[in-house]
Amino acid sequence: MTCAICFKAPHQKRVSLWITLDGLVFTAGIGENSALIRQRICDSRAWLGCELDFEANVNGAARISTPASKVSILTIPTNEELLIARHTSRLLGLEQTPEILS
Repeated sequence: MTCAICFKAPHQKRVSLWITLDGLVFTAGIGENSALIRQRICDSRAWLGCELDFEANVNGAARISTPASKVSILTIPTNEELLIARHTSRLLGLEQTPEILS
């Protein structure tokens, strides 16, 4: 989806911006676990075409946008500790062992 935004800059010149938003993804602690925060964020982005499915959001579904939404809204679980361990291992040049880093 592409949106055009026009506003006047402090110099009183008209400025136009084009914004494209195809998807909105919530991850990690608050993003995965707070239906209220997801709702507030999506409500404030309704002008971009975000339309939240209330039931899907409350139930913690993976796809929480309505079929009519112009923006796909998803919740994707993350394992932040594992990601940090993988990056640290790679940075230190250590060999990854499947039982620890997979």
